[in-house]
Amino acid sequence: MAAARNRSRVLVGALALTSALIGSACSSEERDTLRQLEAQGDRFVEQVGDDFDTDQQLSGDEIACLDDSEVSPSSLFGGTMGRAETERLIGLFFECIDDPASFDPLVAGIVGSLELSIGNGLDIAADEGRCLLRRIMATAPDPARALGNPSPQDVDRFVDAAQECLSADAFAALTGQSGFTSYGDDPQLDALYDECDGGDDRACDLLYFRSAIGSEYEDLALDCAGRVPASDTSCSVDAELDPATGYLDPDGDGAAALVADCEAGDLLACDLLYSLAPVGSDVEQIGTTCGGRLNVPAVPDCRTVLDP
Repeated sequence: MAAARNRSRVLVGALALTSALIGSACSSEERDTLRQLEAQGDRFVEQVGDDFDTDQQLSGDEIACLDDSEVSPSSLFGGTMGRAETERLIGLFFECIDDPASFDPLVAGIVGSLELSIGNGLDIAADEGRCLLRRIMATAPDPARALGNPSPQDVDRFVDAAQECLSADAFAALTGQSGFTSYGDDPQLDALYDECDGGDDRACDLLYFRSAIGSEYEDLALDCAGRVPASDTSCSVDAELDPATGYLDPDGDGAAALVADCEAGDLLACDLLYSLAPVGSDVEQIGTTCGGRLNVPAVPDCRTVLDP
């Protein structure tokens, strides 16, 4: 199974989370609204809530600019937040704040989203988040889009910035090149290993995309736990990728099957859908919100958030 690996998918999820986190810097009302976002929202506030200060570092003109934007909590957090809304919110910070990288709540949002994506107890320093934001501001033609509604090129820029700004351990974990090489190293990968070994082809495909190259996890997934010879094909027919794009065809039968199962409650289907779908597509949105069960992207994945 030599299909292209989407190692940067977790980065896309982290970018999409940033707006939900920095949004709580705007007002106590929005913080309260964020706390009501199902179990996932509680996790955000628990991890990064103490970093936010409503009046921190903002001048009167900057506060007035944000107030004039008439951004309401219901429009930001009342339903599933799409990439356009994410981009709009982050754009307001870039528009209203003279030096966004010096605004600690914005930096805390980026740090918090990355820590949630990485997991494993790895901490990212504020200076690392500030460096990352400055690099995006310097290299992306539209920094708000790069953080809120990233194109594949924006994700590449983010990967480059992360490699420059983050510690080696954090960057390795963020890009799926962590030291999880053997069964027993990681509970999430162990669960997929067991399901793959037990005959679940979709679990094999997800394990392949999640595992480190050369790891015991990858070895099992490569030949679908010994059920097929290692090849360029996926284990499940639903996970066949379009060779022209390296992603799942959003209009194909595989995507339709994964969407149907995800919306019916199959969380593995949701996670596989997110891993394979084109960035910014409607089917990716279905996968990342666990079939519409969450208002914000599930990080690290639907099964961890909804079925821990």
